[in-house]
Amino acid sequence: MCLNASGNVNRNVACAVQEKVIANEQIRRKERLDSMRQNNVWKYRTVPPDAFDRPLPEHMLRNAVPNILEKSTQSSCVVS
Repeated sequence: MCLNASGNVNRNVACAVQEKVIANEQIRRKERLDSMRQNNVWKYRTVPPDAFDRPLPEHMLRNAVPNILEKSTQSSCVVS
């Protein structure tokens, strides 16, 4: 399936180009993932590390950037 062609571009040409780009990107992705899987330096985890969800140390909490979602519920948006 091809996206709608816009402007003066022939629809068949646009579809052919899109299909070539998508096919090329699929090949590139497969090659990248294959090389990643063949890498024998890193060991892939099957389970998360022990205590991966423990609380952050105090010094990290002090230096943490505040979460934008946890800030005041007052809106700073001005409509004029």
